[in-house]
Amino acid sequence: MPDALASIAEETAQSRSYDDALSRCRVVLAALFGEPRGRPFDVKFWDGSIDRGSNPRAAFTLVFNRPASLRRMLLPPNELTIVESYISGDTEIEGSMEAASNLAEMIGDRLRSPLAVARLVGLVLRLPGTADDDLADARFPERAKKLGPRHTP
Repeated sequence: MPDALASIAEETAQSRSYDDALSRCRVVLAALFGEPRGRPFDVKFWDGSIDRGSNPRAAFTLVFNRPASLRRMLLPPNELTIVESYISGDTEIEGSMEAASNLAEMIGDRLRSPLAVARLVGLVLRLPGTADDDLADARFPERAKKLGPRHTP
C-alpha cells in the first residue's frame, strides 16, 4: 500500500508541475503578446491544449513542444536562442512563416518601457527549465564572444 500511495503522490506532483508550467507559460505569453483573444495567432502547448487567438482562421500557430521550450527560447535574450529553439524542435510554427515573422515586432511593441522588460525578465526566470538550460546560461558570455569582435564606439 505505501508504494501505491507514493506512486499517487508522485503522479499528483507531476500533474501539478505541468499545470504550473502551463500557467507560467501563459503569463509570459500574455506579457509578450497580450491576452489570447487579442493575438492574431494560436498557441499550442506540449499537452495538446490550444489557446485560440482573435482570428478563427489564424495564419499560424506557435507550438511549444516541451515545458521548458519558452524559457529556452527567451534565455539568454537574443536572436540566436530563438533560432536554436526552432532548430532543436522545442518550438515550431504551423502555418505561415511569413505571418510569424511579425512576432518580434509584436514583442517590441509591448516591451517599450524598462518596467515592462524588467517584469518580463522576472516572469521568464520563473519558467520551467532543465539542467541543460543552466549550462547554456553559464556559457552565454563565452558564446557571445564567438559571435564577433567587440565593436568600438
